[in-house]
Amino acid sequence: MMKLRFNRITNFFIVSLLLIFLNNNINGQGITNYYDGPYIDYEGNDLRIRWVEKGFNRDTLIPMKEATIFERSGLPKVDLSDLTIAPATQWEYDYVNHFIALSDLHGQFDIFIELLKKHQVISENREWIFGSNHLIITGDHFSRGDKVMEILWFLFHLEKQAAKEGGHVHVLLGNHELMTLNNDLRYMNRKYAYTAGVLQIRYDHLFSDKSVLGQWLKSKNVSIIVNDFLFIHGGISEKVMDKNLTVNDINIYFKDKIMTGNPDIIYRDEVANLLAGDDGPLWYRGYADTSMYKEADFNRVLDFYNVSNVIVGHTSMPQILSRFNNKLIFIDCNIKMGQTGEVLIWDENQFFRGKLNGDILPLQHTENEIQRVSLFEYIHKLTPPSVPVKIELTGNIKSVISKKLKEEYVPAQITIYNENDSLLLDVGGRMRSRGFMRKQVCRIPPVKFDFSKKELKELDFLNADKLKFVFPCKDNKNDQEKLFIEYFAYELYSLLNPKGIKARLVHFEIFNEKKKNEFDFYGILIEDESAYSYANDAQVLPGNRSLPPDVLERKHFVRMLFFQYMIGNTDWSIHKSHNLFIVQLPEYERLVPLPYDYDYSGLVDQTYAVPDPNLPITSVVQRYFMPYKITEREFYDAIQFYQMKENEIMNLVDGATYMNEKSRKSIKSYLSEFFKIISKPESMRRNVNFK
Repeated sequence: MMKLRFNRITNFFIVSLLLIFLNNNINGQGITNYYDGPYIDYEGNDLRIRWVEKGFNRDTLIPMKEATIFERSGLPKVDLSDLTIAPATQWEYDYVNHFIALSDLHGQFDIFIELLKKHQVISENREWIFGSNHLIITGDHFSRGDKVMEILWFLFHLEKQAAKEGGHVHVLLGNHELMTLNNDLRYMNRKYAYTAGVLQIRYDHLFSDKSVLGQWLKSKNVSIIVNDFLFIHGGISEKVMDKNLTVNDINIYFKDKIMTGNPDIIYRDEVANLLAGDDGPLWYRGYADTSMYKEADFNRVLDFYNVSNVIVGHTSMPQILSRFNNKLIFIDCNIKMGQTGEVLIWDENQFFRGKLNGDILPLQHTENEIQRVSLFEYIHKLTPPSVPVKIELTGNIKSVISKKLKEEYVPAQITIYNENDSLLLDVGGRMRSRGFMRKQVCRIPPVKFDFSKKELKELDFLNADKLKFVFPCKDNKNDQEKLFIEYFAYELYSLLNPKGIKARLVHFEIFNEKKKNEFDFYGILIEDESAYSYANDAQVLPGNRSLPPDVLERKHFVRMLFFQYMIGNTDWSIHKSHNLFIVQLPEYERLVPLPYDYDYSGLVDQTYAVPDPNLPITSVVQRYFMPYKITEREFYDAIQFYQMKENEIMNLVDGATYMNEKSRKSIKSYLSEFFKIISKPESMRRNVNFK
């Protein structure tokens, strides 16, 4: 079935117009830092040039015979006197001694330029210095990032410069070119929604057959063969080979039928429908399935196309990776996330990885390194630990709050930014309240966000489709500070046990469905069972299982017991895994208990937190050593472990500058009491239940 969707643009376009209208009428002027374009169309003997400058629509006609240079601050420079397009009819190139390839730029112009500079493709002035060599980009210039036009115009002119030197720039098509030119705008950066509104035109129409860039893109190949290496965005599936399509057949189908912007043509043609769909060369992901896709399957591709290697993008990897002794190479290195990237280098009859800092490493066989990460793991590593991730949640948050006890889902959107405030992901799903006591006593309950598994797969993430968020109980400074302290408890346990449940401090902006800001505060993203299992090759046992402590890995259990005592937390139990993950890790024979949820601890001292009435304490700030039996050896080993960690723990408090000074002093005082207690183990013994 064809992958494209064509029914979402109308509402999207109307919303875009409305947003621009509201913005311009609220402040009486354009968005002063907003630039986009230029979009250039042929109109008879004239060039129609449209762009957005400081948030305002600009539209002009210039006679082609008078056209020189288009140059505006904040926009790509375009030589209007040379807009000719050389058709990409050649698709085979032999005797290429040196090439560089990369993929999936997704609007990340700055990283793209840095990679080309570091590896001597262009000069500091962004001019071609790669001689008669080849540069190959295997698709996906659109979507996600906000510098798509900078990439397109740069490549438009760079291929002309290269041709003058006897070199080549190969701009291949990816699934995001297919989507954008056929009006499927699911992953379009919101910047371009504003552009459509300002210019009052459907976004895909900016790349029509009348436009310079539209003609240029539609002339491009989907696949080429350089030496005996096949370059293609996604890959060649069994179904495509069953149609006996050559590389040139595939290119012609895309040029003549698929990239026309007319979905009816695709629907009516069986082969075009196949090529535009999940098993087509732009969407196919089978190569990365290490459990199902075997070398015998891949050898059929090599034999069918008489090539020695296939080089693909589309499926994101942490670096350039390979399968089958480097015969299959993945070059999508997550440039789209705006953090880093790599290039594939062919030189002296050998493949190399070119890193963003200019380092060059031989390409090693990496079959076992090919793995996806969960969305949680991606967010967790997105910024340095000291820099909170920024996330926007958009949905009917008032409904989530008013119906928090029912835990009813509402449609929602999650938008994720990097530390430079550049948009990385904008994904739909649904959200609901979660938790037990917090949703009853807090105005703002914790939230579970649930994604479409299919959409996560399309974004190259593992099938861990839920994120767990904890927010301040109420939207005030005191509750915000309590949340910071709870986050510190997660950091503290991670210091003591690197296999502990991860958490991430997040700057949340929460909007209602009309895009009105409802909340702006910091919350916690907590690793859920699926994400933990994937990251640690672990099995998390169901939470309703009753287990005796003796089945647990004793060292971790006793250290966890002391940790809970240290932070004054009694809101946990081995019975039915209350506020614990019970996990089977590959490095241990026995099960490991991992704590979470610390709002009832004395360290946090929430206003609503009270101890269980069956315990001999009247306040959560009082410590109570839970009555699980341990041996004397375990007791003294744990004390020695914590005494050795004292300086690290106090340094961790000093470094937790997300909290205010008063909170840090309070935490130090509370933890110092613990270290004072364990400094006199003989006095502490009477509170411990020994075997």
